[in-house]
Amino acid sequence: MGFLSTTFTKAALILLIALTIIGSLGLYFYIRVPNMSIECGQSRLYSHSLHIGPYI
Repeated sequence: MGFLSTTFTKAALILLIALTIIGSLGLYFYIRVPNMSIECGQSRLYSHSLHIGPYI
């Protein structure tokens, strides 16, 4: 029983760490990408954001 609980806690810790890393990376890109797009130009941001549907 002790072995099962330790492996479970290890898996939970790894999952928690992975989720934290993914979350921070997502937040980083969420903050960075709009700023970079604004520097490149609004037209490029507009065309890149519309992947679904016909281009206007």
